[in-house]
Amino acid sequence: MLPAPSAMASSRSASSWGTLLTAILPGLACIPLVIEPWGAVATGRNVSQGTDRLAFAQPQYWDSRYTQEGAEAEKDWYFSWNDSGAQGGLRGLLDRTGVTREARILHVGCGNSGVPQAMWTDGFHTVTHLDLSEVVIRQLSARLDFTGHRFVAGDMTNTSFSDGAFDAVLDKGALDAVWNGGQELVHAAVQEISRLLVNGGYYIMVSHAPFAERLPVLENASSQPVKEGSTRSFQCNLDEICKEPRADGWQICQHIYMCRKSSLPVPNAEL
Repeated sequence: MLPAPSAMASSRSASSWGTLLTAILPGLACIPLVIEPWGAVATGRNVSQGTDRLAFAQPQYWDSRYTQEGAEAEKDWYFSWNDSGAQGGLRGLLDRTGVTREARILHVGCGNSGVPQAMWTDGFHTVTHLDLSEVVIRQLSARLDFTGHRFVAGDMTNTSFSDGAFDAVLDKGALDAVWNGGQELVHAAVQEISRLLVNGGYYIMVSHAPFAERLPVLENASSQPVKEGSTRSFQCNLDEICKEPRADGWQICQHIYMCRKSSLPVPNAEL
């Protein structure tokens, strides 16, 4: 049984990276940031040599990218699994939400991350990794064939998994990529994640986007069809993980969403 979230964290810093992007460069916050682990930062447009941001929501872009990078390439967006410079990384977030090694975990947008192998080594064995790119799924499944993990090529907005198949969903930049495809895809992705989680399960998301942009979508993530008298949504705790500022004052912060699925009664709701 996963613990209920504590009172929502009050770490909504107006000086955070995502908020700064939104304030200064409208629209740029919708372009995923390619961030080496606490390293150089560039917009997806620069790194992909002029690729339109819509491409980040399309499998053709990712197939081409992973083919060019090669089967042995490994890249972690934002931070890694067990990153001492990021409050314990993704593993630290699982600890904070009470997700145990026995949990059934779905890792969406796995890419060529080092997270799958690190999870296996750390004793998380009931894990499914999902990515839009068939190329990277073939690469990972071959490279990590010694694990008992599942590697599935598929669209996180519309999967073939059964209702309540997972106790936790991990997302490190996946919804950021989907965001480039428009709000219809975003709502479909969040509703699908809600469907896949058991009641009380956690959606743990790391994003470059400010809380004001992502939180309303998560807190109204009803999954259709809605049962009479209730609606399913997420109750989220928020946090930021920031690197120490450089000498020139530049600081990178990632926005953390630890969201618990709940089934809440809605009196006199019109369904």
